[in-house]
Amino acid sequence: MNKLTFEIQTHQDFYNKLIEEYKDLLNQPLSSRHAINFSMTAYHLIEWIYHDDNKTKPKTLNDFRQEIKNKCPEMQIVHDIATGGKHYKLTTHNPKTEDTKLKGGAFSRGFSKAFDICLLKVEMKDGQIIDFEDVAKTIMTFWDSYYNEE
Repeated sequence: MNKLTFEIQTHQDFYNKLIEEYKDLLNQPLSSRHAINFSMTAYHLIEWIYHDDNKTKPKTLNDFRQEIKNKCPEMQIVHDIATGGKHYKLTTHNPKTEDTKLKGGAFSRGFSKAFDICLLKVEMKDGQIIDFEDVAKTIMTFWDSYYNEE
């Protein structure tokens, strides 16, 4: 158990932290800070579950990470953002995400995505452009389902 996380001591506590990070992101969907914090928590929840929940054994941590990414491919995006957010320069991590940007738009987020709206843009190496809010929603749906099945 980690003694350096204040009252956050279990994977359930860390999941509750993720819920709060998601609420912050929804309240400020153009905040890079909230997007990075959400990504770090969403991705590292895998490790918390692995070490705190005996049901994940006898898999290795890397096997468990891959299993989660297979079930929720958007986990790779938050992995890339979490790693990119922690390290000034990536030397060992090979991201699948090409770039992230705050994209200005002619219309506010109150308009549908059919309009040129402001968003936190995720550009994948295959050229696909994704709104980070969609990534976060998919991640939360995945983790909510995971915890509702427990």
